[in-house]
Amino acid sequence: MNGSIYNGKSAIISFQGALDIESNNVANVNTIGFKSDSVSFNDLMYQDGVGKGVTRNDPLKDFSQGGIKPSNSEYDFAISGPGFFTLQDPMEPEKLFYSRTGQFSSNNENFLTNSEGLIVMGVAPTVTGDVITSEFENNITSTVVDTADSFYTLNTYTSNYTRDAKEMQSVITNLSTIEAVINGTATEEENAIIAANPSLMENYEKYKTQIENIQTITSGDNYKSIDTILNDIDEIITNYSNALKLFSVNSVEGEIASKAKSSVVFPTTLTENSVNTIEISINGIKVQQNFDTSMENTLKLFSDKINLLAGVTSSIDSTTGELTIDSMISGQNMIVKNAKVNDQMLSVDKIQEASGSGENLITALYADLQENLAKVGASAVTNKSEIADIQSGAVPPLEAIRLDLNELGMSTTLYEKIVNGNSLATASYPQIESEDGNIYLTDGDARFLVGRLLPVTFTNVSGLEPQGDNVYTQGRDQKEPIYIADSAEVMGKFVENSNIDLSESLVNLMIWQKGFEANSKTITTSDELLKTALALKTT
Repeated sequence: MNGSIYNGKSAIISFQGALDIESNNVANVNTIGFKSDSVSFNDLMYQDGVGKGVTRNDPLKDFSQGGIKPSNSEYDFAISGPGFFTLQDPMEPEKLFYSRTGQFSSNNENFLTNSEGLIVMGVAPTVTGDVITSEFENNITSTVVDTADSFYTLNTYTSNYTRDAKEMQSVITNLSTIEAVINGTATEEENAIIAANPSLMENYEKYKTQIENIQTITSGDNYKSIDTILNDIDEIITNYSNALKLFSVNSVEGEIASKAKSSVVFPTTLTENSVNTIEISINGIKVQQNFDTSMENTLKLFSDKINLLAGVTSSIDSTTGELTIDSMISGQNMIVKNAKVNDQMLSVDKIQEASGSGENLITALYADLQENLAKVGASAVTNKSEIADIQSGAVPPLEAIRLDLNELGMSTTLYEKIVNGNSLATASYPQIESEDGNIYLTDGDARFLVGRLLPVTFTNVSGLEPQGDNVYTQGRDQKEPIYIADSAEVMGKFVENSNIDLSESLVNLMIWQKGFEANSKTITTSDELLKTALALKTT
């Protein structure tokens, strides 16, 4: 009879523990990322074929997938498939935690953290190229490239070349006045002009080299006005952007880039004619020049008209009459045809075809852009943020994910806006986007890759030890976590619900309750039998 009491007692203790576990499951039915605990029992030793009761095993976490639902926050992430986010204790950096809950935010140091202040770990990018400073106002391209070996963003900015060109033009327009003031020969009116526009002297010093370069170019010899230089720059930017788009689709090294070049030999003299006209067609645009004074002068004016076309330069050898037309843009085809004098057709010699593709073309176009920006005292910078691909099954080199372009050596512009008290920048910084676990910081239309979230797993997931707040620590005998690229996906703007099945939990609660009640009855019955036996002994 004592055995039945002990059996009932062990069962009551076990079922009470089971009720505690199942009630905790039910309590966390709406907890994001919560994983249910499963209950199991073992019978105890037997003596003479009679069991000695029951014991409840330690609960095991059920890491099966919970339902994934969309979220409105860019800081929310869910893992579809197995795996965990890795978290670090900022006070004890060597201490790592693992979690399925991806509701993150940014702390005051711009680290990505969870709700308890643990820092989110991921793969940090390698940053090369230039730091984007406030001097470079124009984002002309922001491209995401996925190669066979890595994933990166490439951002290219230029300084305000339109403003620079305008300042240069103003100096050129007033050049005689500026030089008179410098030489001390200025009239009262010229001194008044400079006094009213002090920036003219500053800009003269700023753009002196560029202006001298323009002045050394003579008519007919690749002459470009300020306006045509701006058109050339815009044309190169368009080709550079298009080349990057193609490269993002097919990221190959490609063919070495070259520029197209053609020539036509015009006569240096013309027969008597009431109207003499020379013309040519370049990329579908007809350029025409009537005879002016002499054939030499006519050819120079003709060359100058060709130089008005964006992305093309032209020069004339007035001695031989050879007109040379060069494309300024690497890889861009140039169609030159229909060269003639009056009705006499002339042959076009295609000296060099344009070539170039892939990364080689991008490099060449960037050099073209820098060369032409320099003509107006402007320049370009480019920044590359790259994460090498990690093979599934490898131990990933995880670091804290930092949402700070300045600290990462990518850009100082957002930081400068905050320091200068720009309320809009302060309110929106950092603005993040994510895709496939890659995290970007945005600045206008530009996207900078700042990190990648990697789901990791263990050979023995059940050995993880729950610590509360939906985080786990590595068990004592577990191996290092490994990356599982092929079977898990990180989804931005989604969260994972708990995997609690309420109907199953309610059934279990009733079973544990009935088991508790039944074993209470066992103890009561055994106690009554014991009392009866004791009463019989005393009579």
